[in-house]
Amino acid sequence: MFKRSTGILVVLFMLALALTGCQSSKNETAQDTGNGVDKSGWPKQLTAVCGPEGGSGFSLLSVWAPIVGQATGANLSVQATGGNVANTIMVDKGQADMGLSTAALAAEGIKGADWTNNQALGNYRLVAVLQTYVGQYYSMAKSNIDSIDAMKGKHISVGNAGSGSDTWSRRVLDAFGITPGKISNMAPGQGNDLLKDGLLDVQAVFGSAPHNSIAEMQAAEDLTVFGLGKEKSEEFVSRYPGLFVYEIPANTYKNQKEPIYSIAEPVVLIANKDLPDDLVYEITRATFEKQDELVAGYKPFGEVKIQDAQKGSVMLHPGAYKYYVEKGIDIPEQISPK
Repeated sequence: MFKRSTGILVVLFMLALALTGCQSSKNETAQDTGNGVDKSGWPKQLTAVCGPEGGSGFSLLSVWAPIVGQATGANLSVQATGGNVANTIMVDKGQADMGLSTAALAAEGIKGADWTNNQALGNYRLVAVLQTYVGQYYSMAKSNIDSIDAMKGKHISVGNAGSGSDTWSRRVLDAFGITPGKISNMAPGQGNDLLKDGLLDVQAVFGSAPHNSIAEMQAAEDLTVFGLGKEKSEEFVSRYPGLFVYEIPANTYKNQKEPIYSIAEPVVLIANKDLPDDLVYEITRATFEKQDELVAGYKPFGEVKIQDAQKGSVMLHPGAYKYYVEKGIDIPEQISPK
């Protein structure tokens, strides 16, 4: 009798565990479909391209992807690339689902530009306007290179091939007739090593201010950080809609006693136009509703304002557009989905 009772109890216990497991699965499933969203049409994996490791874009999306992914249930992964030009092309070709671009580059791509072989791109849409990228240059302080004019005849790195830094740095050199002795394409980390070894004179970066690569190197080295200067910045931005003059406040960097003036533009998050509307809606919503968490992981997220969607240079994705309209943002007709 005792053995039989024990057997019955074991069976009942196993049934209870099974029922508990089923209930947990139901709860997890219900949680996964948060807000009643049907995710059956969502891609199983989403790739967001961001730029080179160590750059501002990599830092930004490396924080953004896990937080937004958890909030939406989307399986987001980040892929390092050469930079914003490469990102824009990859999203347009469907080689990536989402990615970082900049306002000016995204607009150029739609019309066709030198970096698209003058072919118009049309397969990406705007999701959000994010932080500001600023053109910055730095050299070893002992070199006395403190302006773009002083780069004549010098060895400079303009960042990874296909990056925004590469594109804008070369355009700046052409615009002001500056002929370096040598131009190299390399990631900021590699450039820092060559600067320290005396094999590179100037490193150009296009990203947040302060920029990680500059701040990290200044921990051990004396650097001179500079921009185009106010006059040259004003002249240059007049040629390229989407750019603006930016003032890096004094003391942003070590031993920086005066403001630095340079060119800048907004960074934008773009998505392939074929991504489901409800997916992009949820991603847009999470990007703004989880901003406190994002700022805790990457301070420049504090610059992100929902109203800046009005500054978009290309058409909004319908999913993102729906979110902004719900929040009362007056979206200009030229970037509203047709």
